[in-house]
Amino acid sequence: MSVEKPLYAKLNTAADWVIRVVLINILVIIVALPVVTWYLALSAGYQLFADYVNKDEPGVFKGFWHHLTHHAVRKLLLGVLSTVILLLCLYNILYYNRLLEEGAGSFYLMGYYLTMALMLLVAVVALHSMAVLRVYPDVKWSLFIKLSLVVAGKHMPVSLLLIPLYALPYVMMLLPVTAVIAVFAGISVPLLLHVLITRKSVLYLENLGGRDDQTRD
Repeated sequence: MSVEKPLYAKLNTAADWVIRVVLINILVIIVALPVVTWYLALSAGYQLFADYVNKDEPGVFKGFWHHLTHHAVRKLLLGVLSTVILLLCLYNILYYNRLLEEGAGSFYLMGYYLTMALMLLVAVVALHSMAVLRVYPDVKWSLFIKLSLVVAGKHMPVSLLLIPLYALPYVMMLLPVTAVIAVFAGISVPLLLHVLITRKSVLYLENLGGRDDQTRD
């Protein structure tokens, strides 16, 4: 009996996590369908997983709704701004690529690589900004962007992991064996890993100037 209780507790914990992963995955996909709401959706999933990792236990739907609506305007603007910049970068990359195929000079090659670097920087900063939102959701825009850049630069190994991490669902969809898993956990698993690998970033931000728990997402 003494052995069964810890076993049942572990099984219940595992079942809870499976349910959370599946439900959060579905919720994020639904909210992200309009495309410009991708940041709003990912941020809500990130914050909810961060709650669970930190031993907070809100209900999935209640917790997701809280993080979705808390500072929603700022998150929506971040998503729209990031989407516009990323689309412009993508357009320029395709334009430079066409010119390079036609035999354009090194000037266009430099433009190609600079645009690609800017695109990656915007994506990484947007993903790191979720940690900033968790600690300092009310700071001014200028400081918010500055903190996101600082965290992205200071934790470069994490920055290099974030982009491939979110490419994982697309890779999983290519293989029949993992395609089913991608449907139910393709977004939420990268989000959970995102939370785990950015814990040092959150701690660094908390140590910058303390933290007001009342402003926490």
